[in-house]
Amino acid sequence: MFVANRLKLVTYALSVGLLSVLALPEQALAKKKPRDHSHLAFDADKRKKTKSSIGQRLSYSGSIGISRLDEHNLKLNDGVDDRSLQIIGTLSFAFKAQISEKIRGFAHVELSQTDKTTHRQNYGSYSRVKIKEAHLSFGLADKHTLSFGRMRFAEPRRWGMDASVDGIHLGWRDDKTAWEAALFRDAFEKRGAYAFVHAQRFSKKFAIGAYGLIESLEGKQRLHIAGYLATLGKERGGYDLYAASVFGDAANGRSSGFAIDANLVSRFSGVRWKPQLILGLAAGSPGYVQPDLNSNKARDGGQAQFHRFGTVFQPDMSNLVVATAALGLRPSKTFSVDLRAHAYAQMQASNFAPVARVQGLTTGQSRHVGHEFSIVGAWRPNKKTKIELSAGVFKPGNAYSDRSSVKRVYLRMTKYF
Repeated sequence: MFVANRLKLVTYALSVGLLSVLALPEQALAKKKPRDHSHLAFDADKRKKTKSSIGQRLSYSGSIGISRLDEHNLKLNDGVDDRSLQIIGTLSFAFKAQISEKIRGFAHVELSQTDKTTHRQNYGSYSRVKIKEAHLSFGLADKHTLSFGRMRFAEPRRWGMDASVDGIHLGWRDDKTAWEAALFRDAFEKRGAYAFVHAQRFSKKFAIGAYGLIESLEGKQRLHIAGYLATLGKERGGYDLYAASVFGDAANGRSSGFAIDANLVSRFSGVRWKPQLILGLAAGSPGYVQPDLNSNKARDGGQAQFHRFGTVFQPDMSNLVVATAALGLRPSKTFSVDLRAHAYAQMQASNFAPVARVQGLTTGQSRHVGHEFSIVGAWRPNKKTKIELSAGVFKPGNAYSDRSSVKRVYLRMTKYF
């Protein structure tokens, strides 16, 4: 087995026990300037911030939030005006322990209470406890860090990975280059096993890198290879290019596939409200399939995180072309809003509908999947409060036999402590 059950139990026991029990001399806990590993998929120095201290060795932070999610007509072709409403309350804690100068521990736990109602029935309330992270990190040398346990992986574009995983990770970085390697399983679904390697060269103005990911998922074996180039201009904007390929058990019975993603960002920092214009084009071939750990989320310099390829439709990039135009406003550091438009088409007309949050039947007679308009915003009235809002409408195109509109509205308020 990829990661033995006993090893997992020992990892969590060590993480929790060392976070709460060990006591060390004050000189061993002296604060050290953290190394910036922000370009790695996992960085032990860049976990959630902790603001309150318990003694000299342990710190923590927490948050409490409530969200409302309304979705309408997600399932096309069923002849039902389906609706779904979810109210979710969350309580989250993050703990850090500087066990010694070379050993650190981190844990992130979330408790949630969900109430779900659909057009058919009220499912009532149910609770869930999720251990998002629980790991130990060891400084093997000045530039090397070895971590094991449950970690949060998010590669730069979140095209391939953005998920909690159980495994082991080795990272290295100097002033201009970085690399990492890892072996892991997905943490919650227990569906896939992975081997990952990533290398990057970077500066204050650009980042260029490549990674390989071997995926074993439900009897299917795939090799994902991807490369990217991004400029990092904060004042005038920049661009990023991403290219990916998959070999082995690809999508639609094929043995390989490819995908590209290009985005151009123009920022007008000297103009009132600091607008920015984003133009993007992404395409995945009929054989391309994204890794099962992807999220396709982005932030684009604002306060809100959102689905890059559509707030409502939320597709994977298999046999799909997505054109994006967005206008973002950044009037202050505490407020941002983005108006986004997406147009979708299949690379080849198919009876197999795109893999997306919206489910429906396609005719195979047209490539036009549809279009979406959405608004995404966030406001932080103070350092301890955040309000997020997203809303969108997806209109199916001629590729779908049912062209009824699909709507989604999301609102969340979070209090940090």
